[in-house]
Amino acid sequence: EKQYGFRLYQGGVVPGKEIRVVDVKDWDFEACGGTQVKNTGEIGFIKILHTERVQDGVERIVFSAGLPALRAVQQKETLLWKISEKLNAPIEKLESTADRV
Repeated sequence: EKQYGFRLYQGGVVPGKEIRVVDVKDWDFEACGGTQVKNTGEIGFIKILHTERVQDGVERIVFSAGLPALRAVQQKETLLWKISEKLNAPIEKLESTADRV
């Protein structure tokens, strides 16, 4: 707080007694209560699941990484195949087929 001020909490209250500050020089800083890694290679595949508006000007990105991210993509692909079968249309033509339904 002394170094960054209360803007540090703009994204909401961070759970726990300690926080880590993620500081991207000359761009932004944010309090982070999430999982930390030593380098990005530890993360592996990342899938953004959705975003949430926390307050005006503040968005939260909800994502999954590693095997859970892969499973999320596989579940969506399975859903696409099921819809494709129900509409009797290839995945590549689902959008135009849905427009006609």
